[in-house]
Amino acid sequence: MALKKELFSKLKEYIDKNYMPKIHIESYKEESSYLLEAQEIKSPRYIKESRKLKDLVKMEEETFSEMLFRLIGQKNITDAQVYENANVDKKLFLKIKDEKDCKPSKATVISFAISLRLNLDETKGLLLRAGYALSPSSKFDVIVEFFIKEGYYNIYDINEALDQYNQKLLGA
Repeated sequence: MALKKELFSKLKEYIDKNYMPKIHIESYKEESSYLLEAQEIKSPRYIKESRKLKDLVKMEEETFSEMLFRLIGQKNITDAQVYENANVDKKLFLKIKDEKDCKPSKATVISFAISLRLNLDETKGLLLRAGYALSPSSKFDVIVEFFIKEGYYNIYDINEALDQYNQKLLGA
């Protein structure tokens, strides 16, 4: 219980420091605009016109489902361990496995990242594959980011923190 109390105290400090309510987003956008420009330059959409179609096809990115199952293989854990630790229904997990283009909710993607014990960069990559990102204007995102940065992957404790701040829970 002392660990939880200390962790939740750190969480409150982290939220106070990193959560940017909507009124502060404009200044954040200005500060981070150079980062967005740098990302756009690296994006496949900005490929030189001289590239051939076959080169572009080779650059096709893996889908969320493909990335998820590649990560599961790399972590050398079973499918059952992943969906149980993510607190995700087996039917949903099988749908994601069977449908290459299935797009789960953001909370489900994060649940898988927690289950796989992904670091922050890996989590951001998995989120991008599903069409999501972490935002400093979302308290949910800031809380999740905190736990991942801390290397703390107990989904029930994370859900307890999310609930304490009236946020959507991870998993089922």
